[in-house]
Amino acid sequence: MCEDCGHEMTQADLKYTNYKVGKIIEVEEMKPPLKKVKVQVSDNEDESLQIVTNAKHVAEDDMVVVACEGALVPAGKTEEDGAIVVAKTSVGGQSSYGILCDGVMLDWVGGANGVLVKIEGVDIGGRPPMAKPRK
Repeated sequence: MCEDCGHEMTQADLKYTNYKVGKIIEVEEMKPPLKKVKVQVSDNEDESLQIVTNAKHVAEDDMVVVACEGALVPAGKTEEDGAIVVAKTSVGGQSSYGILCDGVMLDWVGGANGVLVKIEGVDIGGRPPMAKPRK
């Protein structure tokens, strides 16, 4: 049960708490291999997150999965299982408010380590699917 709204939470809701699908709206090159990206994670275009990443293939208009502050990475595992809690941090002298996810971070079977997940068919601010989408 969600403490905020009282709705029944599914396994996916629990696993992906503080994960959101977002749209990359700006990419700025930093000292290689770092990039500073601005990601829209809600319907309100003014609400976006700044994230510093070393993802190689990131571009404006990409739909990606973001582990926001408070998310457990890899998805849904407890801290005793070796997960980390995402927190605001400084990377390359810039504030970063989340992590762009790969398949391993999402705990997907067949997800590649270090390869940015790009996703289709999920609205901005939505929850990522439980399994890697098949084309």
